[in-house]
Amino acid sequence: MNLYAASVGGNLECQSGRFKNANGYAINAALAKIAGHVYLRDGFSAEGEVNLYGTSIGGNLECGKGTFNKPGATALNFELAKIERAVFLNEGFSPIEHTAIDWKPTNPTMRTTNRPTRRPT
Repeated sequence: MNLYAASVGGNLECQSGRFKNANGYAINAALAKIAGHVYLRDGFSAEGEVNLYGTSIGGNLECGKGTFNKPGATALNFELAKIERAVFLNEGFSPIEHTAIDWKPTNPTMRTTNRPTRRPT
């Protein structure tokens, strides 16, 4: 799915969705502006990179119970993303390979599998 530099006026809801492009981007939302939350959770599955590089998210990024797979490469990339609320990588979040995490938090709360973590500012 290509959402490169797109504007979404509400939530990006992909829970339970299955996206496959093993040799490229399963979802490319680089530089997109999402007014609400991004839901990649509850049975979400991606084979190929989920690219949120530089994306602006007005709410949470929620990946609980989501599976991300790109063998030998980055499976979930939210480098330089601006996430207004929290990041949830918990409740069975499963990155099969690499996750690139380097974002500019407004509210630097990240909840991982077993405990909440505050990212240093």
